[in-house]
Amino acid sequence: MVKANRLNVSFSEEHIEAIDTVISALDSAGIWYRATGGLAGNLHGSIWPLHDIDLDYRAEDWATISQILHPYRLEGPAQYEDEEFRLVMAKAQVSSIEIELCQLEDCFVAGPDGWQRLDSDAGRRESCPWRSGRIWSLPLDDLIAYKEIIGRESDLRELRKLRSFRDHV
Repeated sequence: MVKANRLNVSFSEEHIEAIDTVISALDSAGIWYRATGGLAGNLHGSIWPLHDIDLDYRAEDWATISQILHPYRLEGPAQYEDEEFRLVMAKAQVSSIEIELCQLEDCFVAGPDGWQRLDSDAGRRESCPWRSGRIWSLPLDDLIAYKEIIGRESDLRELRKLRSFRDHV
């Protein structure tokens, strides 16, 4: 495990390779993206274990994304639905790490009152430190908001602590 940002969060060598590979490709092509899910949580200081890499993308960028990520067993995009999410998603793989690319404009989460569209404002992202560079991420308050909708209490406890710490620093 290697520390890859200014926070006390460790990442496996395979996760670092996957993140560096995909983010470098997207940045080099000038593609808009933002980390979501576990990676966004980790960039904000969460210590939960990272499994896959979740990234939002804009539909208008798909043609370029499909070209630059084609070497990484790219599949999709296709409609995806489970008990928490309904969205358009593509998948790629770097080494053993799955990359889930979710279309920003068509993302819904299941809440107590049914499906709720997540904010698709492309301006809602922030730059977070990563190794010797930066990664665009979903802001912490937005991450907490969607976790509240789906009711993931274990995630929320940690994220709320991070927000409280951030607000008092």
